[in-house]
Amino acid sequence: MVRDISKKIIEINYKIADLELKKAFILSNMCSARSMSIGEDKVQTSHNNCGLEDGFSKISEIEETMRKYSDRLVRLQDKLTRVLREAQMCEIISENAKEVLAKRYIDLKPWNIICNEMAMNYRTIRSIERRAFDKLEKASIT
Repeated sequence: MVRDISKKIIEINYKIADLELKKAFILSNMCSARSMSIGEDKVQTSHNNCGLEDGFSKISEIEETMRKYSDRLVRLQDKLTRVLREAQMCEIISENAKEVLAKRYIDLKPWNIICNEMAMNYRTIRSIERRAFDKLEKASIT
């Protein structure tokens, strides 16, 4: 259960990041959606309004999808926060385990940052994570 929640959190976070990149790409294309022609007497620029309208429409769709993902992400993070709080109160997991899981799945920090902040190597951090998940699953906290 907790492993599933954590996997979904990471998947949604990657989907949101991917949508951010798509949005930036569309904005970049919209900014360059100007054509320029040079005549004998003057330089004429024309805006591709159809491309801009299409771009704004796509951005609107992307933002709506991002809002849905963000709402789901917040709900999953809230659920995980409650699980971690309860698990620590019942002394199912250690403070270190709670900190590792919170940094990764609530704060969405990459592993290398967590290792630096906690002054532990990657294998130790992942071992703490794996044992915490095992303990949480055995305790069936949901």
